[in-house]
Amino acid sequence: MNYMRGAREMATAQKMLERRSKARGDLLKEQEDMPCAEGCEGYWLTLAIDILQRNDIPVPIFGRAAWKLIGKGRGKYRNLYLLITGPANYGKTFILLPLTVIYETFSNPAASTFGWVGAKAAQVIFLNDTMA
Repeated sequence: MNYMRGAREMATAQKMLERRSKARGDLLKEQEDMPCAEGCEGYWLTLAIDILQRNDIPVPIFGRAAWKLIGKGRGKYRNLYLLITGPANYGKTFILLPLTVIYETFSNPAASTFGWVGAKAAQVIFLNDTMA
């Protein structure tokens, strides 16, 4: 069994290396002409625009801010604050969901000693903070 796993890892290693050598912006541009995720049927953009408009967030400003941060990568003070408020199922997570398909992501850490395990390998980190 270990031989089979090793063979699978070797087969995907080249693709993984190629992907990791690409800039985040390049990975995003590659997705421009790709079809929607299964089940989306083109509705994501319409819904995302609606969520932003309902929260008085200009679509072009949000787009430029997201693009700029994706290009710069992770780092201190490189945050995209979504000023989208509301109860569960209001679209706060939905609007960034496509990034989980494109990038290696890490979501809100658990409140434990090992909550950040796996964050180092992520290309995009999602923090779900609540404002008091």
